[in-house]
Amino acid sequence: MIVAGVFALGTAAHAQPAYRHAVLVPADYPDEGRCTVSVLVSGEAEVEIRADSASLRRVAGPSPVWERFECTGPLPQSSANLRIRAIEGTGRITLTHDLDSGGVALVRIANPPTSGDQIYTFDLFWRPDRAYQSAEADRAMLDDDSVQACRTAAENRIRNDGYRDVRFGDIVGSVAGANDLITGTASAVTSYGSQTFSFSCRVDPLDSRVIRLDMTRR
Repeated sequence: MIVAGVFALGTAAHAQPAYRHAVLVPADYPDEGRCTVSVLVSGEAEVEIRADSASLRRVAGPSPVWERFECTGPLPQSSANLRIRAIEGTGRITLTHDLDSGGVALVRIANPPTSGDQIYTFDLFWRPDRAYQSAEADRAMLDDDSVQACRTAAENRIRNDGYRDVRFGDIVGSVAGANDLITGTASAVTSYGSQTFSFSCRVDPLDSRVIRLDMTRR
């Protein structure tokens, strides 16, 4: 009886969503709001964002795990144009509800069964003056999206290594064969001091997906 009770309690806890409040970060562009989400997914998961808080729920497979949730500000309550940009992860990322549903963004992540655990990173961003479509993660982005994708991937790597207060230096891009080559520098700190990094990304110009990220400490 005790074992059964413990098992039932563990199963119920396993199904409960994990909540998190956003870490506020400066906006890259004054006319654009953005939230960056990074989660570890083994099967299927849903991320629901309301204002500056979010819940992470298991749909199928093991429970997903939060890695990162940052926003330049809360999602607006009124109707606004919302778009999703996939940064990391080989599965499908789909925006199933937009801000017309009462200021709620619901994102479904489906990880391929043969891929094992993967970190999925995506941006939700909104610009009131533009008519965006809310659908499966749209990878046909603006001219600077290869740079933004590389920057997000580099910041995610640095933070996952235990650093904070990430600051970027110069970031430049060029066409290298079939892919864009983005290079740059960044700095960050830990309790042991500051560290400078150099990084480079190979980015698919068709969908702004980071194919490879290389990073070295300077």
